[in-house]
Formats: sequence, structure tokens, C-alpha cells
Amino acid sequence: MHKLISLSIASFLTLLLIGAKASVAADFKIVDVAVGWAKPPYIDQDNNSGFEVELVENIMAPLGYRINLIYVPYGRSQRMVQNGEVDMMLTAHDRLMLDPIMLSDKYIVYENVAVSLKRNNLKIEKIEDLKRYSLVAFQNASLVLGKRFKHTSQNSKNYIELPEQENQVEMLFKGKTQVIVLDINIFTHFQQALSDIREQEAYTVHHIFPENQYKVAFKDPDLKLEFNRSLAQFIQTDAYHALRKKYSLAPQNLD
Repeated sequence: MHKLISLSIASFLTLLLIGAKASVAADFKIVDVAVGWAKPPYIDQDNNSGFEVELVENIMAPLGYRINLIYVPYGRSQRMVQNGEVDMMLTAHDRLMLDPIMLSDKYIVYENVAVSLKRNNLKIEKIEDLKRYSLVAFQNASLVLGKRFKHTSQNSKNYIELPEQENQVEMLFKGKTQVIVLDINIFTHFQQALSDIREQEAYTVHHIFPENQYKVAFKDPDLKLEFNRSLAQFIQTDAYHALRKKYSLAPQNLD
């Protein structure tokens, strides 16, 4: 008899726990978020994680939202938010022809650099120097890196843009291009991953670009305003700085 009562209590507590979890889940609204393909440490497509993903999760959770990530090429994510197919788009930029009313405050800053192999001894001191070399950049680089880079890329001896940035790093170390252009943290991640597989030769990082500020694009302007308020609060917390430390990102000023 006592055993039966114990089982009944255990079953009751289990049902309460399941009900509580369901209630918590029901309290959250789901928003569809367009995300570009993998670019760790910012976005890890395989694990639905990365600094940007966790940052936005922390900003949206106090507002009662959970995010549903939709991975698409960067150019397509822009069209999806413009057409209202998704609620949000990560890593949006003022130069992507998006309506300014759709864009949040800046939430992340990328430090784009040019990288070459040291043995080639390339002289790269300013953006215009890149036109002398074969060049591989990230998708939409000719738009988001400004007029000087756009003009330079148009006059480069060989210029392409790739949506999968791991391929940029591989092309550099395989000698298939002379220079790659990408964020320093993304380069470091893929360079270290490749070095675990094979020995790599020395490289040179050319710091020739200004910082690049990114925003989140929203279908709903009211949700954007909520996001901005939550963003301003979260970046003042210890949790924000711990998140940057988790992904080995340098401090940055979002004021």
C-alpha cells in the first residue's frame, strides 16, 4: 500500500514538473531569426550557439521571446527580413540598403583585417594597396566595407566573395589567393582549427580597416525598441563580459 502511495506521489510530482516546464515554454513567444552561415566564434551553426546567438538570446529572454534560428546565405537573409518572412536578421548593416527604421542600435563590432602569407612579403598599408593582389572576402564585403574597398575590389586583379568563411582561410594557406579579408576573430578561429590538422606557415595581419558596427534588422519597429532597451541593460552586466570572455573576444565600446 505504501509503495502504491509513493508511486502515486512520484507520478503526481512528475506531472507537475512537466506542466511547469510546459507553462514556462508557453510563456515565451517564438521569433524567427535569419542568420548567415557559420562564422564562429560569432555563429556556430552546428550547435546553434556562438557569441552573437547567445548575446541575442540573453537580450530577448527578458522580453519574453525565444529565437528560432534560420540559417541562410547572408544575401538571402536581407531579403527575408525586407519581405517580412522572418522577424529578425542578425549582423545587419546600414550599407545593406535596409530601411533605417528597421535597424537596432549597434550590438556587435567586427574588426575586419587583411591577411597574407608572410613569405610573400606583400606591402599592404592601406585599403587601396589590395588592388594589386588576388583577393577573397566575405559575402557583401564590397557593400559593408565602404566606398574605398568597393572601388578597390572592382579594380583588383582577381576578386571574389564567399559565404562560407572557412573556405577563405583554406584558400590562403593553400596558395589559391594572395589576400583574404575577414574579421580577425573569425580568422583566428578557423586558422587554429586548421592548425590542428596540419602545420601552417606564418602569416601577416594587416590592420587597414576601421571597425565595422552591426545591428539587428526587425520586421516590427516596436520589437526593435524593446530590443534596444534590453540591449542597453544587458551590456552593463557581468554576464555580458563573461560571455565575451567565454568566446575570447576583446573588449569593445558599444556606447
